[in-house]
Amino acid sequence: MHKDLSLAYAAARAGADPTLPALPVDYADYAVWQASEQGGAKQAQLLAFWKARLADLPVLALPTDFRRPTTPSFRGGRVTTTLPREAMAAFQAIGRKEGATPFVAFLAAFATLLSRLSGTEDLALGTPVAGRPVPELAEVIGFFANTVVLRADLSGAPTATE
Repeated sequence: MHKDLSLAYAAARAGADPTLPALPVDYADYAVWQASEQGGAKQAQLLAFWKARLADLPVLALPTDFRRPTTPSFRGGRVTTTLPREAMAAFQAIGRKEGATPFVAFLAAFATLLSRLSGTEDLALGTPVAGRPVPELAEVIGFFANTVVLRADLSGAPTATE
């Protein structure tokens, strides 16, 4: 991707059309491959496993400061914040100590917060993951992502490291 952008930029600066090398696969190839992977006995077995593993999850009921409208407007807001350096360093240190990434340490803290706010001990968190399973897709431009459900079971008052 970066190489293509650099070549296109250099060509534009020179007033020429970019000449980009052909890719071994394109997004259409990926779509066909992904569709073929979604059939078959193995896929059915995996789907059955995850349906069973994620079954019976309670609805996360977070407290709100207003009643939800009967007809959703889908107009939302956005709140951004910056994690202080000290907090980020703490997540990195905990991750190193426990053999986990800062993301996993932060996810555990976030799950704990959601549990406290909702009173729910068993909850699901969705997170995007890269969907480029083969090296041939590294240079293909496109949105290759999937959402993975992570189940957090906080029953039994686990410690932060658990």
